[in-house]
Amino acid sequence: MVFHIGVDRGKTFTKTWDHFLLPMPFARTVILFAPPIYVPADADQQMLEGKHAEMQRELERVRDIAEAWFSLSDADREKYRTEFARRP
Repeated sequence: MVFHIGVDRGKTFTKTWDHFLLPMPFARTVILFAPPIYVPADADQQMLEGKHAEMQRELERVRDIAEAWFSLSDADREKYRTEFARRP
């Protein structure tokens, strides 16, 4: 399961391995979950590598959307709300 949390304001600690972000008091947040990525139990190495690449693409996609969320237009936010509300 791939997800990302976007924050409208906070303090990023750049000297940490993960660039930890501490939200400011009363900050607004958004959390986006990508659809699940299923990996068959009998997946071979090639399929595992493909699923890993798919996971990385989705992670980067939801990160980019979540981090830009508070600067998006209302129309763009509504488009993403509709997209992420759907479940396969």
